[in-house]
Amino acid sequence: MTEVGWEERWEPVCHVAQLKEGRLIERLIKSTLILLAWYDEGPWAGSGLCPHQFARLSEGWIQSDRLHCARHQASFCMRSGDPDDRWQINGIKLYRTRINDEIVEVNLDDPA
Repeated sequence: MTEVGWEERWEPVCHVAQLKEGRLIERLIKSTLILLAWYDEGPWAGSGLCPHQFARLSEGWIQSDRLHCARHQASFCMRSGDPDDRWQINGIKLYRTRINDEIVEVNLDDPA
């Protein structure tokens, strides 16, 4: 529920064509490292650092609906952010996204 007088803040992060190329893109927004990808027919955004040893997830890959960390091969569900069962670590935070005039925007104030 949204409070009266509270306005959602959407941050522009990249052109939609950049994500459709299949690359993982990272952006620093308000001192938060965000990872962006094109997933399931739309833009996806989540934490840019692995919670295990803070490796950059942009160096990883997406396979079978999972984001894989290149450092230790931990993987996270792209829909929930949950880690795979082999790891006793926190999941990654996911963020709401939208496309506005071909620009992908992320909302850090209201996670997905």
